[in-house]
Amino acid sequence: MKSILLSIGILVLSAAPVIADTFESWDLPGQGYGKDIMGIAMISDTDGFALMRYGEIYHWDGETWSLAINFGGQFNGVEYYDSTHIYAYGFSEIYVFDGVDWSNPFEPLPPSGVNDMKVLAPDDIWVIGGDVKDGKYLQDLHHWDGVSWTTYEEPPGFEDLYINCLGFGASDDGWAGGDGGTMAHFYDGEWHAYDSPTVYARTCSDFANPNYGAMDGYWEAMIYYNGNWHIYYYHLNHTADYAINDEYIVNACYEGGIIVYHYDDGLTGTSAPVPLYSVHATSPHSIWAGGEDGYVCHWVWSDEDVQPTSLGNIKAQYPPVSGTSSSITPPKTKNDWNRLCPQLEFE
Repeated sequence: MKSILLSIGILVLSAAPVIADTFESWDLPGQGYGKDIMGIAMISDTDGFALMRYGEIYHWDGETWSLAINFGGQFNGVEYYDSTHIYAYGFSEIYVFDGVDWSNPFEPLPPSGVNDMKVLAPDDIWVIGGDVKDGKYLQDLHHWDGVSWTTYEEPPGFEDLYINCLGFGASDDGWAGGDGGTMAHFYDGEWHAYDSPTVYARTCSDFANPNYGAMDGYWEAMIYYNGNWHIYYYHLNHTADYAINDEYIVNACYEGGIIVYHYDDGLTGTSAPVPLYSVHATSPHSIWAGGEDGYVCHWVWSDEDVQPTSLGNIKAQYPPVSGTSSSITPPKTKNDWNRLCPQLEFE
């Protein structure tokens, strides 16, 4: 059995079989807040980039990490579209890697900066921006069409709450999540309020297509498929999602957990010794993550599929369907975990 560190407590979950084939890690130069790895983008397992919070980009050549460029400023993450469109974004800058060099082609920048970004195509980009209005810090959504930005001020439900994450499965189908569990759904060219299943803050999201994605938060993970949100609990502070394809999603957590979800067969995971802030994958079995103080890791697991759990770890679906409940209480004891997750062993 391979134990998975996943907790605030710390909780330890174990799932058969042993699936971690290799696990490597590196500590990039420097320590402290500015050296945290806020974004990671891997073109392949021998070519990729890691972005530090204060603008240093390191390149991986398959053997070593070396400093490629230092942008300066404060950066929030990396968005990978393809090998010639990799975006490093911050409060006041967006840089793009075109396969050879990094440049800053966005003029003008979004009106209120960039806290999160989703790239559906080079001319179809959504960002979250923040600005002070009437003495309050509020957030808007902005869309780039290749020429200019269109602003969507305070989507329904977010009038007094932060928007923390975006997830788009298609140009005309997207989701926003934020504080208080608030959610909004984009369709028919407009943002619409969505009746959230719980009150827990949403912190990260990503979609492979309109039918499969994730939106995670401080206390729960939510997987979207078959037209419903499926709610998982791990007592994790989720920090980053990456939809690998239309079956697998990987999540990184502040407590150092890396979790791979399969929409039908369950989940598996491993752990890192530091908080993680970013995650990417070159395949469902090759996961890269970055975190505190320049920490980067690469996890390869070799099983052909995720060990089935009969979806025993799903607490509820939302909207509710026959036989389920949208009244959620987080598990707090060993008995709670065993009742809600009968295929997982709580130690």
